[in-house]
Amino acid sequence: MSRRESQINLNWAALLPLKKRLVDLAYAAVVAELETSPKPGLVDLYNNGSHLDMNVDLFRRGALVLREFFGHVVELAFARAQSTSRSYAEDFTALRWLGRVWERRLLGETAGVNTQKGMLFAFSLVLYAIADLSFRQPADAEVEIPAIRAEISALGACALKDYEYVRTELAEEPVLDLPWTKEMPEKIRKQAAELGSFQQQLQRGHGLQQRLKGSAGGAREAAAAGYPAVFELALPRLKEALSFGFSQNSARIWALLALISEISDSNLYHRLGEAEARALQADLGIKLAKLRALYQSEGLAGEPLGTVRRLRRVREQQLIDFVRDLDQEFIARNASPGGSADQLALAIFFQDYCA
Repeated sequence: MSRRESQINLNWAALLPLKKRLVDLAYAAVVAELETSPKPGLVDLYNNGSHLDMNVDLFRRGALVLREFFGHVVELAFARAQSTSRSYAEDFTALRWLGRVWERRLLGETAGVNTQKGMLFAFSLVLYAIADLSFRQPADAEVEIPAIRAEISALGACALKDYEYVRTELAEEPVLDLPWTKEMPEKIRKQAAELGSFQQQLQRGHGLQQRLKGSAGGAREAAAAGYPAVFELALPRLKEALSFGFSQNSARIWALLALISEISDSNLYHRLGEAEARALQADLGIKLAKLRALYQSEGLAGEPLGTVRRLRRVREQQLIDFVRDLDQEFIARNASPGGSADQLALAIFFQDYCA
């Protein structure tokens, strides 16, 4: 499926400001997700959640690696945009190998602990899609969200096909023989060549393990669908929470809880088993519905300013107390909704991108 017919915006003057904007927004979103506190079962500013091998400092180090990686994603989109004929499959192949190199860098920085591999994957698709679309239209034109989602979905569909490498045990293509590798710096080419079997790496992912069991496929399926939970659940919940008078931190907690209760989170399913995870989600969904009904029934319009401020403080403290109790429950059950955290970071990114 070739999609390159014109090259409108291919110059360094277009690349540099776009790269800075996207990298800054993505890095800020990764840090904002980390600092959202408290969170159930996840590393935050209060504790390490259900993770004995992780802490905030480790995540901060990982975030700095991601920041550098994000810049390379935008540059790759720029380099790929030079091609006169290309396909989503070719684009994803290039993006996948770049991601594998930087995943190795990320693990090196975090002493082998998988802190943000899911975010590396998610943001690589999002940033690549936005950059690619931006380079294919006039500099002053704004890239629309439906177009971004469509391109993410197309790249995500290519990611889903990776599962077939494991299912059918197809021979892996040699990285240095692929046409797009001619665009890569020699250092990256050598690092890619040194990586172990792609099939072996893929088999370690929780998403594939769940998919082979016939259940949720996790991050790749969410991407192939264009991240519906980000746009149709998390972003509306962020907006709703702010209408309740919540701070940004509490609004992000509110959105995170909605994600945990709704999405197929392969991290959660891996730790608990699908049946127990779904029961946990259903119970959380019932509790959130009650809280939501309460907040919606307590209108602030027309109330004295002092009453409004008091009610907002009460609401936020109620939410914080609820999440602290939930955090202890998740820790006791060794539950960690890492996939939900990744999608919260995407929601924060798009909240700021669309501002």
